[in-house]
Parts: sequence; C-alpha cells; structure tokens
Amino acid sequence: RYVIGMGARQDRVKVLPLGVDTDVFRPDIDASKWMPRFGYKDTDKIIVFIGTLPRFSGLDRFIRLFPEILKAVPEAKLLIIGAGEQQEELQHLIDELHLRNEEKDDVIITGYQPHERIPEFINLASVCIMPFEICGATRDIFPTKVIQYMACGKPVVSIRLPGLVDTVRENIHGIVYTDNWVEDIVRLLRSDCLAKQIGRAGLEYVK
Repeated sequence: RYVIGMGARQDRVKVLPLGVDTDVFRPDIDASKWMPRFGYKDTDKIIVFIGTLPRFSGLDRFIRLFPEILKAVPEAKLLIIGAGEQQEELQHLIDELHLRNEEKDDVIITGYQPHERIPEFINLASVCIMPFEICGATRDIFPTKVIQYMACGKPVVSIRLPGLVDTVRENIHGIVYTDNWVEDIVRLLRSDCLAKQIGRAGLEYVK
C-alpha cells in the first residue's frame, strides 16, 4: 500500500516477507555466561531491546515506566543492546530515575555489540520489546528485530505499528500489542507459562 501510494503501478508490486536464519537465531542457545557479566541472578526477569537508538525508539517512555514495573516485579531488569543518537539522553534518564547505582543496575545499555552475540543476548530475555513511536519513519515498517525475537522463542510486547499489525496476529503469532506497557509486561513476567506459550507461537510463526 505504501509503495503504491508513492506512485508505483499495482501490477508491478510484490511483497517479499522478511527472513531470519533459524540456524543462528534459535531458542536453544546457552546465554548463561552473560548473567554474571551483567550482574544478573538466575531469578532475574530480563526485558531485552535490540537495535539502534534513534529519537523515535520509544525507550525514553518505556524507561520512565520502568519504576512501576519494578514495584510489581522487583527482579525485573532492562537490557538494551545497541547505541545511537538517543543513548546519552537515555543514560541521563536512567540516572535521574536512580535505575543504576553501585549496588545494582536495573537498566543497562551495552552499546553496539558484534552481530554473532545478538542471539545470545535475546536468549537472556523473559520478554522482548518493540516500543518505537509511530511516525513517518516507522509507520509502515516491519522491524527485523521482531522476527529475531520470535525465532528465539521469546514473547514480544510491541506498540501497534501498522506494518506489524497488518501482518502479525496478536498472541496467535507470538506478539502482544500493548495499550498498557506496565500491565502487559508484568503479566508476562509473572507467568512463565503464559510467556512460554506466546513465545512458542512466535517460533512457529517464524518457521
């Protein structure tokens, strides 16, 4: 619809679905070596975001809500794998909300990481997130990170990006479209059974 709306002839437009290498992104990867490196315990519930940090990442909004998630699930952690123009702003916000101190880091931003490590980081997650703001740059996209999360069998919580909603059905395809980040994240962190059920649905969708 987007390409046709930009003037392309309808009979010359074909959609090629995104792909993901399921030999690389898969749910049986042992990521335990990263737990002590990030100061995590086996009981921690890790929320993972992978990708660059543009101004429309939505992570600023999510981090502002994170103290509410911590009240409900004290063992929650937020791991942001990536870097970008918003990184400095996010670091200041983390400090402002006292989400990082000498005793523990509730939120960690790692900076850019080698691509081969990404499946390991995803496999640390209890839940993965896609919080982009809806704008001209995001309205019609299908972020690759979403199918990478799903290929690792992780439940995904996302805003209602039109490019995703048009393609991926809620719950049946392993994604939860949220109108309330705190409520939906807490629900999944508190129920391993529900999280695994949605994660399995995502894995089947990707296959």
